[in-house]
Amino acid sequence: MTRSTPVLLIVFGLPGTGKTTLAEALAERLGWPHANTDELRACLGLRGQYDPTTKEQVYTALETWVRERLQKGISVVIDATFHRATRRERFMALAAGLGVDCIWICTEASEEAVRGRVSRSRPLTEADFEVFLSVREAFEPPATPVIRVNTETEPVFGAVGRILKMLGYE
Repeated sequence: MTRSTPVLLIVFGLPGTGKTTLAEALAERLGWPHANTDELRACLGLRGQYDPTTKEQVYTALETWVRERLQKGISVVIDATFHRATRRERFMALAAGLGVDCIWICTEASEEAVRGRVSRSRPLTEADFEVFLSVREAFEPPATPVIRVNTETEPVFGAVGRILKMLGYE
């Protein structure tokens, strides 16, 4: 099944839970473009800057990237922590305003798994275990339905297949 209108597929969750890995796999399987806040932060020359003004600048750049593609009829996959409800609401409003579906996928993993993952070097993120703990403390649970993926217990290829089946793409 294909959709006649574009789709905004958002993968979100705490640092180290596998957002980017899952989002990239979904984007590749669907043939959709992918972006995330870590990449945009680097492109904007803002690596290592996480103050409120910089975070707003990065999410605004992500919103612009998404809007430009959805307006052209191109479905997209994005990933970011989206730990604040207001940021999620902003992207839901964008999708609603453009008349497109907005699908949320929340990645999860145990504290032990995250500790191991963030202790290894990762290309674009500076998030370490302290950042994980800080974001977890500030995380506002979603009020809308989401697809949950435990990236510690479900292999990426299995999660991708399950999600695509749920969405009617397989």
